[in-house]
Amino acid sequence: MMRRMMLGILVCFSIVPASIGTNALATDWPTYRFDRERSGGTDEQLSLPLTNRWTIAAPATPQTAWSGPDKRVIEGKHLRHRVTFDDAFHVTVVGNRVFYGSTADHQVHCVDSASGREIWRFFTGGPVRLAPSIVNGRAYFGSDDGYAYCVDAKTGREIWKLRAGPSEEALLARGEMISRWPIRTGVLVDDGVAYFGAGIFPSETVYVYAVSANDGQIVWKRGNISQESAERNDLSPQGYLLASDDNLFVPSGRSLPAAMSRDEGRLIHKATHGWRSTAGGVVGGSKAVLGDGQLYSGGDHHFLALNQKTGGAGFAWLEGRQLAIAGEAAYLATEKDLFRVDRLTYAQATKAKHDLEMKIYSLNRNLRSAKGDKTDEIRQQIKDAQAKLPSLKDVGIVWRVPASASSAVIVAGNLVFAGGQDVVTAFNAEDGKVAWTAKVDGDARGLAVAAGSLYVSTTTGAIHCFGGKSDSVAKATKWVENPFPQDALTPVYAAAAQEILARTKVDRGFCLVLGSE
Repeated sequence: MMRRMMLGILVCFSIVPASIGTNALATDWPTYRFDRERSGGTDEQLSLPLTNRWTIAAPATPQTAWSGPDKRVIEGKHLRHRVTFDDAFHVTVVGNRVFYGSTADHQVHCVDSASGREIWRFFTGGPVRLAPSIVNGRAYFGSDDGYAYCVDAKTGREIWKLRAGPSEEALLARGEMISRWPIRTGVLVDDGVAYFGAGIFPSETVYVYAVSANDGQIVWKRGNISQESAERNDLSPQGYLLASDDNLFVPSGRSLPAAMSRDEGRLIHKATHGWRSTAGGVVGGSKAVLGDGQLYSGGDHHFLALNQKTGGAGFAWLEGRQLAIAGEAAYLATEKDLFRVDRLTYAQATKAKHDLEMKIYSLNRNLRSAKGDKTDEIRQQIKDAQAKLPSLKDVGIVWRVPASASSAVIVAGNLVFAGGQDVVTAFNAEDGKVAWTAKVDGDARGLAVAAGSLYVSTTTGAIHCFGGKSDSVAKATKWVENPFPQDALTPVYAAAAQEILARTKVDRGFCLVLGSE
């Protein structure tokens, strides 16, 4: 007999009516951060206050693909984990259904948006690290087992799957067996084509695919990107893909994203910029947003604007660890505050500031070898440049408020939602005043708004659903603690289980029991 014990909690508080179906509506959240640009902005309006309708607690916390850097400070900058696409179970929402993938149980789950009750689940052969994309009644996702999947969003029935790598070769990673070519980009679907990347080691071949969203037939496939540049191209496709009308943008681990043509997969650019000069600090990571003809690539402390067509820098250097775009505004979060900017005005100010900082940097280098009167001249130039910096500090900023909410930021109508450690907060988009706040379990790294509800995904694996008041109250789901029949050996099994828990001090997750036939 083989037994699997799964510990899980589902607490439901209230329900509201929801539409039936899986085709995207104006109030849906069909893909990560709402759209192909990953803007994090929707016109959906929520009525405050919100109450916790239900919470899903995972059987285990998310197991990230990478452990992240040591806590170090380099030249006054704290190094941060920049590959964080899988530290929470991000959701997508279409109609009356919520979808999410899990690294805890290697499944994609579909639950009812009103109650949180599970409708279906789909097993894969490895961790599912990114949220599914829901398009035309289908759910698209990738797994560390090396396959891209398309399933019926209503039933969870498999429609097609495609292995990205050349073989079933596997390796050990973070204590689990995974494909040598895991899919860690999710699957982006646009205009009938599904895009995804596979592999993590450029020197051992990585792949980027475009396939028919209908049947998985290959449109184009690129597996020679690194080889074309004598293995100097460091593309490692990891993080949610982005797309414009013409180009596909592929986040690349801790380096800057690559741009490829959507029609044939031609590599357009894979930029590199010095962090002491053009980049303006440590850049590269899995966070990215499209807007203003720019690819805003997130780093440790700011977003570097790269021209979508050329990869060149120079348009803007946006302060903050989180970015959401709505209309002409941008909302940015640092570890200390949240602020709204007029994007173009603020961009111009950041360019002027960066130019001054680069001038000061260059003058300081020249000062080392200067002699005599030249020394005094350079020092005066440095002083004059430094004097101009304060005047640029607040240019383009509409408002700035103190907030410890740099884990996630989205915009929903007239509200800005920001996630932090054990908390999610709503701010008025017009003036930055706090409109609502609630406690959550863990660091709120994922936010989504759809059909009158706010969904919060945290680093503990919890998914909270917040909505307006309702007269209906759903009963909590009653989990079956022990599905096996009682017999003479039941006390023996129970005692053995208690001893295992006591010795390992592990009380969440899965237990596989072998040899107890």
